[in-house]
Amino acid sequence: MICISRSTSVFSLASEQYRLTRIGDWAFVSGTTVNAFGGQTRVGPGESADTAILWKIVDSEWQMITHAVGITDVAYASWPEQYGAATELIFPRG
Repeated sequence: MICISRSTSVFSLASEQYRLTRIGDWAFVSGTTVNAFGGQTRVGPGESADTAILWKIVDSEWQMITHAVGITDVAYASWPEQYGAATELIFPRG
C-alpha cells in the first residue's frame, strides 16, 4: 500500500492496484483508493475509487502538483498541457 499525504488530504493506494510512471522530475500515480482494511473507498455516491496524482521535483523535493479523487472519466487528460508534464508520463506508449 502506498500512502500519500498533502496537508490534510491522505490517499492510500492498494499496492497491486496502482501504476507509477516517472519521467525526469515528473511522476504520475493512478490507482484505486482503499481504506485501512484494503477495501475500495469512494468519495461520494456515483463516484469511483480511482485516484490520480501528479508530482514534480521542486527545490530537490517531491511536491504534489494536482490530484483527482473519485474520478469517473479521464480527469487528468489536460494535465500535460496544463502543468507542462510530458504526455507520455500520463499516457505511456506501447
